[in-house]
Amino acid sequence: TAFGPTKVLFEFSDADDADFGNVLAAPEIAKLRVGPATGSPAVYKYFVVVSGYNNKRTAVNGHAGGDTNVSSDTLNKRVLFLLSLDHVLNTPWVAGTDYYKFTFPANTVGSPNGLGPVSLLPSRSGDRSTAAMYFGDLQGNLWRLNTAGNDPSTWIPAPVTVAAPLPIFVATDSCSHWQPSTPRPALPSRA
Repeated sequence: TAFGPTKVLFEFSDADDADFGNVLAAPEIAKLRVGPATGSPAVYKYFVVVSGYNNKRTAVNGHAGGDTNVSSDTLNKRVLFLLSLDHVLNTPWVAGTDYYKFTFPANTVGSPNGLGPVSLLPSRSGDRSTAAMYFGDLQGNLWRLNTAGNDPSTWIPAPVTVAAPLPIFVATDSCSHWQPSTPRPALPSRA
């Protein structure tokens, strides 16, 4: 009975970024090193890691009042979001400051798509930070995002070509049809 807007940490929707999809899995919380590049002490931030399905930009999105972020982008892209836990409630979200997004190319235009649940690979440094993230998508791809660098601008999908990131695995059947990769990837633990 006492729940209200002052009781939540923050809210993020496609009103904040048009590439935000429908989140079906529980988000992960990752500790990531954000600086400095040299010297010490290390600076860490905590992020909510979310991905979703059906993040295709359209004129009619899920939030009320219409979409002010509509673009001519018609690809049903895969987008991973890292939302900073230190975001101040009731202030606008700023890309590259309190949230980051990483886009992975679509196999085809118009096919259902989106990223599945994320698994976090711990760093070997002993600082309990995250070294990489793994996740699948509806078009059979398994992806990796390396987060071992000290600056979010250095966190990259891998492997990568000059043109675009590449999946590390593509699941297909005997007729080369994509097999959706929707479960959370199982990763070995690092002691």
